[in-house]
Amino acid sequence: MQSARSLFLLIAILTVWSVVWGTQASHADTFYVATDGDDANAGTQESPFQTIRRGAQALRAGDTLIVQGGTYSQDSDHIVIPSGASSSEPVTVQAASGGSVLIQATGRIDTIVFFEDGSHDIIFDGFSLDGNDLATWALAIGDASHISVRNCEMKNALDSGMLVFGNSHEFSNLEVHDNGATTFEHGLYIQSSQTRVESSHFYNHPGYGIHAHGEGGDSNIFDSNLIENNLTGGIVVSNGPNNRISHNTISRNGNGLVLSSPGTIVNNNTIVDSIGTPGDNGIGIVILDSDDAGVQITDNTICGNPDGAIVGVSSATVENNNFCDNE
Repeated sequence: MQSARSLFLLIAILTVWSVVWGTQASHADTFYVATDGDDANAGTQESPFQTIRRGAQALRAGDTLIVQGGTYSQDSDHIVIPSGASSSEPVTVQAASGGSVLIQATGRIDTIVFFEDGSHDIIFDGFSLDGNDLATWALAIGDASHISVRNCEMKNALDSGMLVFGNSHEFSNLEVHDNGATTFEHGLYIQSSQTRVESSHFYNHPGYGIHAHGEGGDSNIFDSNLIENNLTGGIVVSNGPNNRISHNTISRNGNGLVLSSPGTIVNNNTIVDSIGTPGDNGIGIVILDSDDAGVQITDNTICGNPDGAIVGVSSATVENNNFCDNE
């Protein structure tokens, strides 16, 4: 009997210890950065760090870093943000509400913010990243997963505004503009799968607003974006199947949509007023190499494209579109 009591007591102690340990292990901290802080500080709201790089170094899974308003210089190396543990325990880096946070390259660097190979479950929210004609990219993502970039601006990078690899990312409410100097440079260059790009504005690039390319670039969603005034084209989606391009407004680009992506759905887009490239006078949708097996082009408005609404169709389903003022 004594032995049974001892066993029950031990189980009770272990159960309490497990609950306490689990609570401590999942405890999330919030750190702060301010332009008048000091990297020797504790990183609290009353005693903030001064640099975002130092704040990021303090983060563990579940933690949040809040960056107070102001301009932060990035003159030598990029900011690296550590991984979260899961979608319910991410690492979050966010701009404080009520103020603008600008991170500006002030020296020649590869990228302002970098999500390393293998990183995952990170939220980056509310920043303006200015390449200042010194950073190659404003933001870059390696072979990572589940990176969420929200409410951010990327501008003035020497190459593309965003360079993205990996899978399962989410980009929303972005302003990406005025990046690059040649037709090989774009707003967003993405070689990713199962990634969503939505409610964002891509404009004033010599290449494409969005350039989705490369093997493995499948099952992406491009939804409710405004893509305009990009010299080569609005969107190119190539070499990966089963993407979805829906509810976008694609206006005044070289060509509207360039597609080489079997099984892709193109629906409810407005593709208008293409201005042309050296090879044409402006086309709404260009299908490359007749690579349109299983493609569905439905319920789009495609107007004002001088060299035609759609070219290159082989076997795609084309139904219920509004074609107007195309030659």
